[in-house]
Amino acid sequence: MAMGRGTGRGTGATGILVGGGLLITLLVGLLVALDPQRQQTTWNDTYRYVATIERILGHDAAEARSIALHWYCADEARTSGGATHAATCVAGWTRIGGLAPNTARYNAIFDARPGYPLLVAPFAAVLGLNAGLAVVAWLVTIAAGWLCLLLARLAGLGVAGSLGSMVALYCLPTFFWLQQDLTEGVTLACTLVLLVGSVLVLRGRVVAGLVVSTLAYAAGLLIRYSTFSLQAVCLAGCLFVLALLGPEELRTRRTIRLAGYHAGAFVILTVIPMLLGWPGFRESLTDTFSDHFTHAVPGDLYGHWLSLIGRYIASLGRLYGGDPILPLLVVAGLVLLWRGERLLAALVSAAALTGIGSALAHPLASQGSRLYVQVFLLAVFGLGLGVDLAHRSLLPRLAAERVSRVRREDDVN
Repeated sequence: MAMGRGTGRGTGATGILVGGGLLITLLVGLLVALDPQRQQTTWNDTYRYVATIERILGHDAAEARSIALHWYCADEARTSGGATHAATCVAGWTRIGGLAPNTARYNAIFDARPGYPLLVAPFAAVLGLNAGLAVVAWLVTIAAGWLCLLLARLAGLGVAGSLGSMVALYCLPTFFWLQQDLTEGVTLACTLVLLVGSVLVLRGRVVAGLVVSTLAYAAGLLIRYSTFSLQAVCLAGCLFVLALLGPEELRTRRTIRLAGYHAGAFVILTVIPMLLGWPGFRESLTDTFSDHFTHAVPGDLYGHWLSLIGRYIASLGRLYGGDPILPLLVVAGLVLLWRGERLLAALVSAAALTGIGSALAHPLASQGSRLYVQVFLLAVFGLGLGVDLAHRSLLPRLAAERVSRVRREDDVN
């Protein structure tokens, strides 16, 4: 399917694309900025990121922990509707040295993710902690929308489909996770940057694409290295499949070389954390099965993990069995993309596989959809392609009706 086919790529189309994107940005930006319930949950993880932010801003470990605890308890009082009293919360957790779990090995997992705190710290320094967190969430949410629009357009969708993808991003669970004070939002945005870089390479802008992709990997290493090492191997695999099964213009050495680039990125993103002594997969499993390093680890760690995966999949079946709209949209998007836009299908499938792999590595139903949020990108771009196809089929019909109307008017005259 040719890029932008049936929609035009002239100044008029670009104007519609930019104008539509700005309108969506305005509506979504106002919704995020003015919604007092943007953050409906107080996340334990955010407490740890806040402590890191305060250390970056110059506070010692004890001061940073105290500031983070006061923030956490104040936010918990807000999100609980007054059920939690901030002063009581602070006093209780202070007595045991900080918010549980409070083991050194657990905190080390978050110390190895400095990317998000480094992003928030300048805003927090200028605007204050709460405003800094809110502004970063706003910026990430808006940036993700434009990245979605850009990826769709570069990969082959027309104006209508690209705008449809942008709207879909804000109508699915992706919108919720983009707004949270967690790494999920910046991870999703960084994933989209990585996919944009890949499509630039395949469209012939090799240097620009490799620079964009490398910067995305560098940021991903600092944000959540395990996710982006998995992302790299998934991209390598999906691009190899594309080189075998894609349209002729993509069965090229360039596609194979790009797959090799991502395979190399996987090796680098695996080796660097090992050299730095950052926690690996086994440490993550130990965290899961030792209740955050507070209990003994079961003997058959990997057997327990596989058993937990089975229960996790069953819980997802129960969750979506009663309300299957999201999985149906994901499956429909997967089928539609591979049938109509295989370049976009391969890239988005790699992101979705990363989400699936992340969820299976931490198969805890309590985490909701946060670990597999990338899977919803199949629905995002599938809906965009659906809009594009509907628009393309509608245009000839509208043109025919217009010609018919003009002829009738000429006959009357």
